[in-house]
Amino acid sequence: MNKKTPTVEQLVEIAREVEIEDPINWEELNVSEESAYNLIANQVLSAHMMRNSDDHEVVLLAMVTKLIVENFILNIKLLQK
Repeated sequence: MNKKTPTVEQLVEIAREVEIEDPINWEELNVSEESAYNLIANQVLSAHMMRNSDDHEVVLLAMVTKLIVENFILNIKLLQK
């Protein structure tokens, strides 16, 4: 099976669609929405392309798990303030 590698633009578009469900208040941040999405999409795509294709799913699942844990911890810290 030949899997096509997504572009940065495709990753950004899909991620922004997900944000509709859980919006970010960009006015409170010192980074623009476009810059943040492009930076992270580039990093994710680079990590994806550096791995053996047999490892892609496991690596991506591990990255998602780490990000969700980080988000969970940040939310707990915010609630404790």
